[in-house]
Amino acid sequence: MISISSIKSYMFCPMKLYLEKTLGEESKDILLHKTMKELRIDVNDLFQRNLKRITKEMDLEEIEKKFK
Repeated sequence: MISISSIKSYMFCPMKLYLEKTLGEESKDILLHKTMKELRIDVNDLFQRNLKRITKEMDLEEIEKKFK
């Protein structure tokens, strides 16, 4: 019998369902690492955008104020 959660997983991402069924616990590790990678990229992008706001003329207080 096919469970409803399996159908939902397949509708969301067939590869995710495949990994869950074939790799079991290992797929959770893969998903965790993928999520961590995405977060690292997002944080890096945010950091890069904020660095563009800084100019040489700014003093330390202004920089701290911009980042808060």
